[in-house]
Order: sequence, then C-alpha cells, then structure tokens
Amino acid sequence: MDLINLVIFLSAFANLFLGLLIYFKDKEKLINKVYAFLAISIFTWSFGMVCYRATIEPSVALFWCRFLYSAAIFMAGSFLYFTFVFPENKRPNWIISFGILGAHISAFFVMLFSDFLIQGVLINQNQEHVIVFASYYKYIYPPLVSLAFLWGYINLLRKRNNSKGITRYQITLVFLGAFLSSSFGMITNLILPSLGVFAYNWVGQILALIMAGCIAYAIVRYRFMDIRLIASRIYIYTLIGSFTYTVYYIFAMISVNYLGGVMDLRSIVFGGLIAFSYAIVFIPLLNKIQESSDVLFYRGYNPQRIFKDLGLRLSSVIDLEQLFKILDLELKKILGAEDINVFLFKAVGQKKKSKLNADTVCSSAYGVLKTRKSLNNYITSDVFTKNKKVIVRDELNYAENKKEARKLEKYKIEIVSPLIIRSKVIGVILLGQKKSQGSYTREDIEFLEVISAQAAVAVENALLYGEVARFNKNLRRKVEMQTRDIKEKQEKLQRLLNMRSEFLDITSHQLRTPVSVIKGVLSMLEEDSVPKARVKEFIGMAFNKSLKLEQIVDEILRASEMDSDNFELSLSAVNIVPLINEIYNEKLFIAKKNGITLKLELPDIEVMKVMSDLKYIKHVIINLVNNALQYTPKGSVVIRLKGLRGRVIIEVEDTGIGIPKKDVPKLYKKFSRADNAKEIFTDGSGLGLYIIKKIIEAHKGASIKIKKTQIGKGTTMVVSLPVVK
Repeated sequence: MDLINLVIFLSAFANLFLGLLIYFKDKEKLINKVYAFLAISIFTWSFGMVCYRATIEPSVALFWCRFLYSAAIFMAGSFLYFTFVFPENKRPNWIISFGILGAHISAFFVMLFSDFLIQGVLINQNQEHVIVFASYYKYIYPPLVSLAFLWGYINLLRKRNNSKGITRYQITLVFLGAFLSSSFGMITNLILPSLGVFAYNWVGQILALIMAGCIAYAIVRYRFMDIRLIASRIYIYTLIGSFTYTVYYIFAMISVNYLGGVMDLRSIVFGGLIAFSYAIVFIPLLNKIQESSDVLFYRGYNPQRIFKDLGLRLSSVIDLEQLFKILDLELKKILGAEDINVFLFKAVGQKKKSKLNADTVCSSAYGVLKTRKSLNNYITSDVFTKNKKVIVRDELNYAENKKEARKLEKYKIEIVSPLIIRSKVIGVILLGQKKSQGSYTREDIEFLEVISAQAAVAVENALLYGEVARFNKNLRRKVEMQTRDIKEKQEKLQRLLNMRSEFLDITSHQLRTPVSVIKGVLSMLEEDSVPKARVKEFIGMAFNKSLKLEQIVDEILRASEMDSDNFELSLSAVNIVPLINEIYNEKLFIAKKNGITLKLELPDIEVMKVMSDLKYIKHVIINLVNNALQYTPKGSVVIRLKGLRGRVIIEVEDTGIGIPKKDVPKLYKKFSRADNAKEIFTDGSGLGLYIIKKIIEAHKGASIKIKKTQIGKGTTMVVSLPVVK
C-alpha cells in the first residue's frame, strides 16, 4: 500500500471511529444514527478509493470505480439529511425524507450496475487510472451531488444564523469541516475528472480528515453529541493498549533475535524482569495518561474523580455558611465560573397560594448578595421555583424562550441549577460567565447536576441542624424556665407547709387557750363551785375569752380573704380626719382603763381626702392603735395625722416594749410575732400586721413601715396614703 492509500485509510477510519463513537453513545437518538450513517458513507467512499487505486485489473478497477462514485451519492444524501436533523434532533417531513432517499437509491443503482454514467477504466502504470465517462455524465452526476451538498450548506448557514451560544459554535464547526472536505472532494473527484484531469482525484478522501478534526474539536470544546466522557476513556484505553503492545513487541523482538526464542530460559528470566518493570511503571503511567486526558477533555478537572471528595466534604458540613463557602470555592475552581450565587426559597404565606421570597445566603464574596429588587423578583418567579431541570442559557430556544434568555443575559446568568428535595425546589445555584469566556460543556452540566443534588441534601441537613439547634436552645430555655418555676413552686409549697405548720401550732395554741378558759369557767359554774360573789366575774372572764376567740377566727378569715385572687378594695374619696377622731374616741376608754395616756395630734391646716376603702383603712388604723395599747404596759400612745407633699401621713407612736431587731423582718408574715410580744400577750394571732400590709399594698402608692423602734422605749408605725387628685 502506497503512502497516499495509507493516509486515505487513516482518514476513513478516523471518520468511522467518530461515527461509531457517537452512535454507541445513544443508539436511540436519531441524530446519532444519521451521523453514524454519514461516517460510514465517508468510510465506504474512502475505502472504495483505496481499492480502486490499488487494482490493476481493468474490470475490477471499473467495479471499484463505480462503487466509489455510488458511495459518494450516499455520502451526499446522508450529509443533506443530517443538516435537517442537526442540531434539534428533529425528523424532517416525509416529503424531504422520501425524496432524498428515493433519489439517492435510484442514482446508486444506476451508477453501480450500469454503464449509464461510467463506461470503463484505463490502467496507466505509475499514474492514476483514467475513467471513461459517458458524454452526459457531467450534466447529471456532478450537479446532483453538488446540489445535495449546496442544499446542506444552506441549511447549516440558516440554522447558524438563528442560533446563539454553544449551538452556534457547533454548527460553525460542522459547516467548516463539511465545506472544506466536500468542496475539495467535489473539485477533485467530480469536476476535474469530468475535464480529463485524474491526477488528484484522491485529495477529497484525504481532506475528509478535516471533517473528522472539526467534529473531534467540537466534541472536546463544545460538547458535540455529548460524548466527551467516552472519548476520554477511549483515549486512555488506546494509549494504555499501545504502551502494552509496545512493551510486548520489544520483548518478543529481543527474545527472538538475541535470546534464542520466547521459550528459552534467558527469555523467561528477561520476561520476568520486563513484567516486574511493567508493573512498576504501569500505575504512574496510567496516572499521567489520566492527567493528560483531564487536561485535554476537562481542562484538568475530571468530574468523575472529584464527585466523591466534594460529595464527602458537602455531606460532612452542617454549618450553612461554611457549606456555601465550599460550593463557591470548588465550583469556581472546577467549572471556571466568575460568580457563584445560591438562593434559598422560604415560604412566607399559607393562603390560597403560598408566596415565595428569596433569602440570599451566599455570593462570590461569601456574604449576603446585594441584589436588585428586580432580580429578587425574577429569581422567585415560576421559572425557577417550579423548574426541576438545569437551565443553560446557550441552549434555550430563542424563538420560544426569547424573553427568558434575555433576562438571563441581562443578569449575566449562564446556568441555573435547582436544589431539589423530595420533588420540591428549595433553592437554585446560579453560575455566571466563565473566566475564559468559553461555554459550559455537557460534562460541566452533568457534574453540576450531581453536585446540586448533593448540595440540596447538605443544605437540608444544615437547615435541619439549625432547626434542631434552635429547638434545643428553646427547649433548654423552657426547661430552665420550668425548672425555675418548679423550684419557685417548691419553695412556695415549702413556705406554705411551714406556714401551715406554724398556723396549726399558733391556732391550736391560740384557740385552745380561750376555749380552755371558757370550758373551765362553764365547768365550774355547772358544778356550782364558784362562790356566788365571783360568779359575775367568772362569767365576764368567759365572755372576754369568747370575744378573743371571735377576734382570732375573724382575723384568720380576713387573712384568707387577703390571700384570694378576688380580694380588691372599693376605692373612693375618704375624709381621714373624722375617721381618726372616731377611732380615738372609741379607744380612749380602754386606754384610761389600762392607765395609758392616749393622745391625738391633728394638723392646723385642712387635710385633703385620700383614695381608699373606708372599711379597710379603718381596720388598719384600729389594729395599729390596738397593738400600741396592747404592748404598752404603761406610758402613752399618740395618734398623729400630717399632710405632706400630696400625701396623708398617719403615725401611731407608743412607749411600749419595742420590737427586737431580729424580729423586724418577719413581722408582716403570717402568724409571725416578736418573741417579747408572745411573753406579754399570749393570745395574739400573729395576723394583724400581715392583714394591715395586704390592705396597704392594695392601695396604689400607699405604704407602711416601722419608723423607729427600741426595746423598752416603744415603737412608731407610719402609714402613708396618697391624697385624691
């Protein structure tokens, strides 16, 4: 085989290889089938040229000549049909389909099985064969084939003008490859032979390499037919196979020529060394070939190799901000994007139709993206919130989606990848233009689809983690509140239990004492053991104890009333001066009877009325005066009334036993009494000051306090009431 035939054969196999590669990528796709048929036609046409040039028998050469020109008819027809199918993968109407098929089948049979166009072949030694054409050949065959190619060119140019982005580049490369290959082929195979020039009729077959080169470049650069992954694997397998064959061939050649044959002991030892060396070199070589494949087909980043690492990194991060930092860095590095932005959708309404707004949680600067309101509204439109497929701006049909394409171009968005969880779009990843100003490849998009799915799961995990963290925080706060509440209730319960115990102790003592006296007196009267002269005295004693018993019961009931939620004062304007005079006059007789001086000091000026409840404020003053008289064995008690800066001050001052300092803090508690008070007056209930305190607290702005006290010198109690405004 001469050098020309060898080059033709290589060109034929290059086209056939690409055709079969595309076909087996997706055998169900029409465009893949049509291109594969076109590649087989180119191979058959080139194979026919090799056989034609290698034949020296005129009759055999005539057969291969007719075979060559018949294959050219099918090549032209399949190219024309391909231009109708490419790039939309749509079948043309049946008229065009059957027209192309019928015309080319008819021409094929006429050309191959008759001398209607080619009548013979003349063999010239060391020169190209001479073809004997019929006189009307140049009027039928060249125009028919040229018309098919010209029609195909027009189809490609029309589609190129109506396309943009990556599709436009694909069509451009296909047009250039087809035009350069077929135009030279028509000149050298059709036109020049019809003019009697046969020296260059093989040039078209060699230039078919241009078609293969353009298709290969479109595969690598512009994801033509989406077969770059298969191409990269074939590249790796081919180089590994070539290396293995070379090692084997070298071993065989050395064994046969220098070591006495492959079965010789020296060859076996040498083969072991070769195998050991091969094993050492194989893995590093495979890695280098893989790296070169990545550079050639993926710009150094093979998505298949980084899925695992990036997926593990995403799944191990539970902090949302950190998650988006990883996405931003890795997608920029791997895909070469200038900007990476992520939007999460959040439901804000639950009416007839849930409204959605976008929370921007990441940008190229890792912060909150300051988006314009118009972009925010666009991101939250149905185009994104309901779309579950990757949107590539270059691949949009500009006739049907012109509006959306323009909006994406306006905001410099090249790819929109949805984040989907359980068939619901929870957000989107937006990719800007590439730094290289190139187009995103099919592997880039497939990689982004996989990473988006993993990122969606990672986002949901991060959101769930955040919700769990917030729930735990709220739960901890509520537990603390409940614990504090339980502790407070426990302390309150303990106080109540202590109070109950104290209440039982005091009431059992206080109630038992008067009851015992009354019971004893009545028993003595019943037994008639009381002298008649003292009967009246004993009856008076029993009566006084019954009054004391009544007072204790009354104070217990009043204290219970103070503890209820229904206790409240019926406030009105009260003139305090007549009330003080009334109480003074009531207690004057008791004071004189006990040898105590009771004084009343009123201001010279008029005292304003106070906002109070007459019944309860009277109870307060009477109790204070009673306490003063009760705990003053001798001396004086003064009731003093003052007006001071919008307030009325009532003071009850005595010269009695005083209050020990240690007992002052507990005087206003239930059943609490000073120790010295218990010694002087055993029948006290310990509820008087508690009731007074509760009544005063029910007044707005009122207060009660011990102004001064000293053991053996007396006590001064002060009540402050606001005047009526």
